[in-house]
Amino acid sequence: MNDNTATLSLPVNVEQIQELLPHRYPFLLVDRVIELEPDQRAW
Repeated sequence: MNDNTATLSLPVNVEQIQELLPHRYPFLLVDRVIELEPDQRAW
């Protein structure tokens, strides 16, 4: 986990995800994160 993930509040929207990931449409397959268990899973 990096410093960026520690400062995010849930839910995370697509704009915030695009700041973290280099991927863009049509390859960006995540559009929001509602719940997060660090190092386990995200919904």
